Amino acid sequence: MTVEVADLRHHQECVYNSISMRLTWPLRFAKTLLSNGVKRDVASKFLQHASAILREHGAKTCFQWLRQNWERSVLLAKTGGRHFVQTRHYEKCAEVYRRDVTPNPGLVKPFIVIIADQGISACTKYRVTQRKEHLETIGWKVLVIDPFRERDLLTPILSATIAVFYRLTLSPRIERAMKLAKHLGIPTYWEVDDLIFDRQSYEENGNLETISYLERAFYFEEADRHRASLTYAGRGIASTRALAESMVEAGVESVHVIENALDHETMEVAREIAAKPPVKSSETGPIWLCFGTGSRARNVDFREAEGAILRAMADEPRLHLHLVGNLVPSTALHRYEDRFRHSRETSFEQYLRHLSAADFTIAPLEKSRFNDCKSVIKFMEAGILSVPVICSPSQTICDVMENDVNGLIADTEEAWYRAIMMLCADPEKRIKMGAAARQTVETRFSSENIISHQVLELFGKPPTFLKEKLRVLSASVYYAPQSFGGAALLVEALQPLLKDRGFDLSMFTTKADASNDDHHAIRYDFDGMPIIAAPIEPCLWTSNTKTGEIFGQWLDAWSADIVHLHAIQTMGMDLAMQCRARKIPYIITLHDCWWISENLFITDDHGQYDLKQAGRTPPLSRVDSFSAARRGLSYDILTHAAALLAPSESHKRAYVRNGISPEKIIVNNNGFFPPKRPHRPRKIGSPLRMGYVGGIAPAKGWGVLRAALDGLESSNWSCRIVDSSSNLGLTSIRDSDFKSSGEITVVPGYRTENIDDFFDEIDVLLFPSQWEESFGLTVREALARDVWVIATMPGGQSEPIVEGVNGNLISMGENPKPLMVAMQNLIDNPGRFDFYVNPLKGDLMTLEDQADEIARIYRNCASL
Repeated sequence: MTVEVADLRHHQECVYNSISMRLTWPLRFAKTLLSNGVKRDVASKFLQHASAILREHGAKTCFQWLRQNWERSVLLAKTGGRHFVQTRHYEKCAEVYRRDVTPNPGLVKPFIVIIADQGISACTKYRVTQRKEHLETIGWKVLVIDPFRERDLLTPILSATIAVFYRLTLSPRIERAMKLAKHLGIPTYWEVDDLIFDRQSYEENGNLETISYLERAFYFEEADRHRASLTYAGRGIASTRALAESMVEAGVESVHVIENALDHETMEVAREIAAKPPVKSSETGPIWLCFGTGSRARNVDFREAEGAILRAMADEPRLHLHLVGNLVPSTALHRYEDRFRHSRETSFEQYLRHLSAADFTIAPLEKSRFNDCKSVIKFMEAGILSVPVICSPSQTICDVMENDVNGLIADTEEAWYRAIMMLCADPEKRIKMGAAARQTVETRFSSENIISHQVLELFGKPPTFLKEKLRVLSASVYYAPQSFGGAALLVEALQPLLKDRGFDLSMFTTKADASNDDHHAIRYDFDGMPIIAAPIEPCLWTSNTKTGEIFGQWLDAWSADIVHLHAIQTMGMDLAMQCRARKIPYIITLHDCWWISENLFITDDHGQYDLKQAGRTPPLSRVDSFSAARRGLSYDILTHAAALLAPSESHKRAYVRNGISPEKIIVNNNGFFPPKRPHRPRKIGSPLRMGYVGGIAPAKGWGVLRAALDGLESSNWSCRIVDSSSNLGLTSIRDSDFKSSGEITVVPGYRTENIDDFFDEIDVLLFPSQWEESFGLTVREALARDVWVIATMPGGQSEPIVEGVNGNLISMGENPKPLMVAMQNLIDNPGRFDFYVNPLKGDLMTLEDQADEIARIYRNCASL
């Protein structure tokens, strides 16, 4: 099935990204916008909003916004809706997303993310791989990301404790990643091991003379961008004391020094060499001088010692030279072809073996501020092999080397010549100096020493991660600030009540489209709860791998004990599979029919979606094959759930009819938003006031409602129709959709804070749903506020209604007559509602009651 889904998704993307689709979308957009279905004032507002985006954010953002909103309007039109335009919904969501998150050190498991340029192997070894090893040694969990290979840099930061950026310029992606870390209150460090952020030092570096003009210009510009990255991060990690001083001079106050160390790889090779040391020449045999470099830019540095080497080779016939790496040797060396060897491409292990075979080595550096900041890798690598080294007197080498004890320092050609000749003439001195160098590097640069004195000083040991309460991670396709749909509103209302009952809570949801500029997840706080919002990915109703991966990362980082899956359409079944992979119990509330059908709402169910029968009959088509595989996976997920919650007895029966064991399902009636005040009395003698909240979906009875209202002959009535899509910044219903004789008013979707205002304006709620509703939240909200309800039956919507006592029950079907008759009976006698009070409203389950029941279920599941 995974292959099938991937194949279908690939074909879909090919069509969407084809040249013809991209070239013709402006024409299709114009046709949609200027069609008869869109009012002139609506089109004008749409274009005004586009113009504002163009002025404030530029052509690229405006172009993307137009494409996204045109596609959204076409999609709604295809599903039976109307054209609509975007309002300020997405901007309001973005305002919530942009709020700084309150730092909470104990929120997630200690975790460090390192985003690193890994283009230079030696740098990667000493500053990236080594850092990861050291941090893991003291207990940290570490993730290393290569920004040039990984598309998503931001999702891992959502669950990070510390973020480190190594050797990276302030590109838009890196700036966005740093900005996210700061937004979340995560300490952010910029790390480097060369003075690559100082343009002046670069310009004075003679090594750059060996590369082209364009390459030099590139490095100079990169220096400015590296400096911007350092200052934006605000904290620095340097490999040497001199480099740290330069960071401070650049304006960064907090800088820590972590030197390069002898890591596991280096020590392993050194031990192998020590076990079988190379055979070196006798006092009369050849003396080998080795110089290695990984960069062709070191030619200028080599020239510091080259003259002295040539003089020494002329005066000492036993002296041989071995160059290792991408160095361009002087033509003067050609005269010593029989005493000169050049190994160009070698691995690190092979380089150490070449070095160990030498009698001594050199580390020449041109005198410059740039080189003063370099680390002492050459001294360290030679020292661990007991090979004596002659070095230029850089600031860093002078910090660790005692001249003529554990090495030799040379700053002129004459000094280089004397040092070379001294080591050629005295084999005992070479042995003694090599031993002293080894003692120095083993003491100062051992991983244990660097960890205890430098790594721990900055990072410390990871804090103990303790969970004081049972942690419940919920998932809902919509959640505040995207408050849309009964399930989402219910989940939002339950969260503070469950928090009061002793649970730590987090939410996983989807992100508003307008913030989907770079297709990454975000983290924000809402009512004190951490929320992860994932981008909306194309989903064929079953698999959504990317969303599942993001969910799994947060599942691990936040360390959930239980997962509660609510309405997760478009998010995919991968969420449940992530729980199963970690053996975390999950609960599913069956808000609709998504788990048994490709449709959220089933209008004709007689057990034809039986999940147990999935795949037992040969598929007739590719679609049938997909549906069967989907139902099979759904059955597997449902049967392995710790609990299944059905909002009503009717909805439980629907799942039992389709293959789920009745013992597996717990009826957990939804609560509702109780009124904050008594229902406002209607004006005596006024016409009947009706209301509708279901939206434009056929399954909600939209077609039946329109036909029934248009069919009423009397005009002494009014109806307030809620456009719930306005909570998503959309418009899908217009007054002109109706040709009724009564008064019809389209009103925006209400929220919990103004729900009483809506029900105060109606006497009767119309609920002509064409499917057996899982619950019927709006019905309960109306009954609790002394509002009469006309609803279809059977289904969860009809369960709290007693005919003639608190409402009327009508049959389902496309014929609008039953609804017309029920409405006309009430229109003819509106006075019955002048002082009406629902005598059965005390039987309704409240949110408090539901929260108590869910809390018991959580604790029972946690004890399994």
